[in-house]
Order: sequence, then C-alpha cells, then structure tokens
Amino acid sequence: TGAVAAAGFQLVKGGAPIEVGLYVKGLLLDSAFFVLMGLFALALQVLTNNKFIGYLLVILLMVSQIVLGVMHFDHNLYNFGAMPGLRYSDMNGYGHFLKGWSWYALYWSLFTVSALMLARAFWVRGLARPWRARAGLAGARLKGGAGVALALSVAGCIATGAWIFYNTNVLNKYVPSDVAMDRQADYEKRYRK
Repeated sequence: TGAVAAAGFQLVKGGAPIEVGLYVKGLLLDSAFFVLMGLFALALQVLTNNKFIGYLLVILLMVSQIVLGVMHFDHNLYNFGAMPGLRYSDMNGYGHFLKGWSWYALYWSLFTVSALMLARAFWVRGLARPWRARAGLAGARLKGGAGVALALSVAGCIATGAWIFYNTNVLNKYVPSDVAMDRQADYEKRYRK
C-alpha cells in the first residue's frame, strides 16, 4: 500500500519516472525485520507449546528492544533483527551501505533459522506431552541430518557475528549513541561562537 501510494503521489506531482524494481527492492529490504520477527515468534510459540506464554515472550522481546534502545544498548549484534540503516541516493543507489546491511541480515537470518530448526525438533504432533518427553523426542529428531544442519546454522551465526564484531569493534571504533550525543554536545559547546 505504501509503495502504491508513493508511486501515485509521484505520478500526481510529476516527478521522475517510476522505477518499479526500485520500489520492490526497497519493500523487500524494509520487510526483512518483520519477516524475521514473525518467524522467530513462530519458533517461540512452538518451543513454549503454550500460545499465551509464546505471546508473552514475543511481547517481552519487543519491549526489551525499546528498553535497550532507551538505555543506549543499541549495538545491532544483540538487538534482535537490528540492521544498520540503508540510505538510497540517485547517484550510487544503496552504495556501500548494502554490504554492511547484508552481513547483519545474514547474521539474524541464521539465528532465526537455527531457532526454527530447534522448533521443528520440538514440534508437538498429536497430544501434548510434558517438557521432558518433548526434549527426549527433540534429541532423537536432531540426530543425523537435522542435527548437522542445526550445528552448521549455529556455527554460521557465530562466525558471522564474530566477523561483524571484529569489523565494528576491533578494526573500527564502535561509538554508542549516548557517547555520540555527548561528543556532539561538547562540539557544539566548544564551537558555539
């Protein structure tokens, strides 16, 4: 709806020609967080085997993201589904921003796939069973190819996270938002005149 409204507004105002591919690409990139959140909510529902506890965990996840942001814990490595912002320009498209975004998207996708594989192992078929029985059944289901796939997914998530951490915190200096605001305030005070 947003893309259609934007294209209609662009036609009415007589702007540049409509680039349908660009609209589709933008929608796909912007929807990544919502897809990841929906899939992780599904995994939480299956793992808890209780819809109200599953709902509660999803709500707690959303509230924790808000609280962590307010407390300036805003690193994208530990805020579920967080990815750096994408900037688009007519001169070079998404440019170098897409590369960093893609690393975070891969990291969170591997994390979500791991959670879904675990949820598949705990999936209840038939009557609900107690947790201990479900855990034993999940262990049996994770033997063989499913266990190898889960191990590869977790290893990929860890390796991707380590690569991101190395690039953001070791090679470059990560500056939290509260420190950046303090630096901006100091700059404005120093050069006010």
